[in-house]
Order: sequence, then structure tokens, then C-alpha cells
Amino acid sequence: MSPDLLVRYARLKKAERNALYELSVKNSPVLVLDRAALKGHLDQVVNDRLAFSQRFVACSARHLASAGSSGIPDPEMDMRMALGRAYYAAHHALRALHVELTEWDPDGHKETVVAIGELCKTDSRIGPRFSWLGTVDLSDAIADLLEERHVADYHFYGRDVGRTAAIDFMVRAPQAHTLAQNIVETVSVIIADNRSGKL
Repeated sequence: MSPDLLVRYARLKKAERNALYELSVKNSPVLVLDRAALKGHLDQVVNDRLAFSQRFVACSARHLASAGSSGIPDPEMDMRMALGRAYYAAHHALRALHVELTEWDPDGHKETVVAIGELCKTDSRIGPRFSWLGTVDLSDAIADLLEERHVADYHFYGRDVGRTAAIDFMVRAPQAHTLAQNIVETVSVIIADNRSGKL
């Protein structure tokens, strides 16, 4: 299956995929969908999205290192980039998690935040895996990081309308990187545990 079709298939809700399968059964042998093959395609989307998140973590780390190098004319820009790449690392890891556990890939940024919040509330196996966040809710942490990424990309004063204080990217970017790195590592373990029957 082509990468484009893999992503399109993963974005279908489970009920939509079931309807496609039922249609294939009713119209056999004209249209035949193999559920095992389709599950394999979803697994591939999860694997690819998780690998993508790991690349974003590495990119964030490179920007952090660059900002800390002597002679860099504008270290704040590298910190802004590090924060943005950290957000995308967390975003793609959490989408991989959602596909793995629900067989549906939420597409948008805010849609992903909501979907992950719902997943943590409805699947009691997930929330405790993120206990390292302390009292912070995972979806709230991602929503905050999304907003900070937006500010980093669009607002040269370091704050958006309605935000009371500017973001200090020299402080916040390393924190965002650590958050994203921990999310990617936690998601990787959850996915491995799910596939091995340990979840």
C-alpha cells in the first residue's frame, strides 16, 4: 500500500473501516479487504510516525546544542526552533499512540490534544504511564506546548495576544525538549508493551 493510502486509511474511524470491510464481504469477489493486511498497514503508520517523532527529538537536540555554541549570532532563534521541534516530536508520538490503541489517527493539532485527553480518561492503562508528569494532565501539557510552538513561530515579542508574560525561550526550550523526549520514550514503551501483550 502506498504511504499516502496508509495515512488515509489510518485517518478513517474504526466504524468507517468496518463499513468498508462489510462492503467488501457483500461484494466479493469484486472487492476484498484483508483485515490482517489492514492491521499491518496501521502498524506501519504507527512505526513510521514514532520514527518521525524520534527524528524531531534529535532535531530539537541539535538546535539546543547550536544555541549553546559560542559565536552563534542569534541563539534565541535556535531555542525557538528547538521548542517547535520538541512539540512536533510529542505530537507525532502521541498520534502514533492513538493509532496503536484505537486504530484511528487524529489529524489536526487540537484534535490530537482532545483525542489524547479522551484516551487517557477512557483507557486506565495509559494515564499511569505518564505519572512522571506529576499533577500535570498530559493533554494540558501538549496544549501548552502547542501554544508555545505557535508563539515561537509567529510572535517575535515572545507572546501572543492575551498571554500575560513573554516566553523565555532560553529557559523554556530545554524544558520542552525534555518533556518531548520523555513522551516519545514513554509512548515507545507503551506501544512495545501493547504489541507484546504486556499492556
